[in-house]
Amino acid sequence: MNWEEAKAIVNEGKTVFFHHRTKVVPVNKDTTFQDLQWNYFGALELTWADIVNGKYSIA
Repeated sequence: MNWEEAKAIVNEGKTVFFHHRTKVVPVNKDTTFQDLQWNYFGALELTWADIVNGKYSIA
């Protein structure tokens, strides 16, 4: 699924998985861009383009 579809599901209160490089991480309504950078990927390993163009799946 793409970013727009994932965003709609998250806004319903559900969780999706974000696939980036070799990691798959949960994303929910409370997840921030900084959470993804600090907790999973590192400040220089993730950009907004990665999020918008990334792959997602339903949790």
